[in-house]
Amino acid sequence: MAFGWTTKRVLIVVKTYPAPAHKGVEVSCKAGISQERQWIRLFPVPFRFLEEEQQFSRYQWIDVQVRRARNDPRPESHNLNGSSIRIMPPPVRGWGAREQILSPLRRFSLCEIERERERHGHPTLGVFRPGRIKGFKLKPTEHPNWTANELAILNQSGSTLEETNQNSS
Repeated sequence: MAFGWTTKRVLIVVKTYPAPAHKGVEVSCKAGISQERQWIRLFPVPFRFLEEEQQFSRYQWIDVQVRRARNDPRPESHNLNGSSIRIMPPPVRGWGAREQILSPLRRFSLCEIERERERHGHPTLGVFRPGRIKGFKLKPTEHPNWTANELAILNQSGSTLEETNQNSS
């Protein structure tokens, strides 16, 4: 194992849309819950460049080498060694099984999450069930397509998973 890396088992619960990266080609952020029932943020994840057997779904347990992110002060933030990802079958299916994992981390409200973060410096991730949804607005993005600069980044050739791992150092 490389210096600073530890292996964690993580249940992936959130996957963000990929974005062009200035170091590498594209990356996304994933959020999950460790086997110890702690929030963990994984970044950068070059998801579409992972080997097929390393591409995980939401509510899938993975084993992965991680280390604290050096360029992100949030305590849950970790860099991952993309080549170390091992998918642990089967995925967690059904809301009852997911609820058992998520419920210890659920808070009453966003305000409770914010108060806890103010007192302890974390969490910067959280989950709560809103008491009431007053409305929902869906607005199209101002720039629904990649910009010319983003397309240039995405069309780079020769970027590899190894480069992405090195750039997260």
